[in-house]
Order: sequence, then C-alpha cells, then structure tokens
Amino acid sequence: MVKREDMSGPGSGQTFLSERIAFAEELLEKYGAELVGTTQELETFAYTDGTSFQKEAEKRLWKRGKDYIRVDKLFFTKGPFIVLEFSDRPEGPYEDADPFPCDLPDDGFEAEIRFALGVELERFLGYMRTQGCAVETGPVSPLPPWITERYPSPPDLWLRFTGEVRELFSTDETVWFLCAEDYDTRLDHAWQWNEWEQRSLDSAEGDDAWRAEIRAFWDDHLPIVMSVRDGYAYYAISMTDGSVVYGSEPEFEECETVAGSFAEFLERIMDGAIPF
Repeated sequence: MVKREDMSGPGSGQTFLSERIAFAEELLEKYGAELVGTTQELETFAYTDGTSFQKEAEKRLWKRGKDYIRVDKLFFTKGPFIVLEFSDRPEGPYEDADPFPCDLPDDGFEAEIRFALGVELERFLGYMRTQGCAVETGPVSPLPPWITERYPSPPDLWLRFTGEVRELFSTDETVWFLCAEDYDTRLDHAWQWNEWEQRSLDSAEGDDAWRAEIRAFWDDHLPIVMSVRDGYAYYAISMTDGSVVYGSEPEFEECETVAGSFAEFLERIMDGAIPF
C-alpha cells in the first residue's frame, strides 16, 4: 500500500497524528476489539519538493468478532484523515471504511469509529428487539442490479443494514424495513418495493409529462421502509443529500424530510420521534 505524506519538516503534526491514531485504538478496545499482533507494510512518504522515500511501517492488528482491524492514515488537501481497515484474515487483503478528519472533536471522532464498527446498527437492532419487533439477521443475497444501477451511491450504513438484516417489521406487521430480498421483483411479495411508484404511474396513465416527473422523483428517492398501518406510506433516502423523507397517499411524491441521514433516522426511531 502506498501512502503519501507531506514531509515538509518540523511542525508537520506528526505528534498530533500519532495521538489520534492511539485514540482510535483506545476506542477500538472500548468497543470490544482485542489487540492480537502487528503487521508490516511498505509506505511511501513524499516531500513537498517532489522527492520521496519508502520505509517499513508497523501497524497494530486488532480483532473484533470476525473482523481484523487496523488503524491507518490518509493525506488529503484538507489535511490528514483517519481510516479503519477491515479484513476477515490477518494477512489481508484489507478494505478501507470511510475516512474522516483526524482533528474532529473527540465526540465526533468517537462517533466515526462507532459508525465504522457498526456499533450504531448493533444498538438499533438490539433496541428493536426489545420493542417486540421481528428482527432476523444472517447471510443475505446481494442487492439486485436494478437497485444498484438506479441508486449507485446509497449511504454506507444502509448498505451495511441491507447486508446484515434479513427482515425487520413492527409488532403488528404493518410497517417494515425493505431488506435485500424485498427489492428482488423475481420473488413473490405481497407488496413490491416500488409499489407506490407503480400506483402513481398508473394514476398518471396517458400523461407522459406527469409520468416523467414521477419517475424522476423515484430515481432520486430510494424506498427503505413501507407502511400500511394508517393508509399507504413510506420512508425513502434522498440520493441528492442522503436525508430521509416521509410520504403517503394519495400524492406519494409530496414528501417531507424527517432526518438528515439514515443514521439519524435510526436514532429518531429509537428516541420515539419516528413511530415504527
């Protein structure tokens, strides 16, 4: 792996960066990771004059559940970032989680570590079980191509959710999260994932301009929760900014923002602000 770093001399922030890496490892331990060894990698360091050199870098190796984890650094024009690397084998290969600035306040830094580890998802699923909801996790099928092609950039936390959760529905079975298999139209479902889009298109039969507007709306809004409790309703993720919106019949495309992100949406369910 090659890392590029501005080695412009004293005052380059190496001490601070080392402290933040150590803080990240403290948080790994806090959330159940165990130090199991070290690994070696060749890194490239670049001077501001364009020259560079390579050296062996040692990384501490942690294990949490089935995951092997390392803390690494990346350098962008905005400054140094921290990234967690994950693998199911100690020798790798390793995949990066989303990097985040190393100078975040401690609470924001910890929130990023929790997000990368999936702690928030674990907490949410645990909460939903205590509320009597049906929650099933385990190996799931990949999202079908018509979802990944139509919605190419969904939030990482939602991808993790659909990659772990097989089903999640309310105690009265009238509200449910759409999981990977729910998006597969080749399977027999009482309600299709795009049911409300299809109903809107049926209502606009013969009006091509209106139907185009409907399709454009749903191209930008990925349904993630469906409800038939008090009429037909849904929650969807906006592909424009990652927010979560709520809409209901009869005008499904008239929606309101209820959370700034999928993570906030889960939090609002847990604090009772969004009923489920």
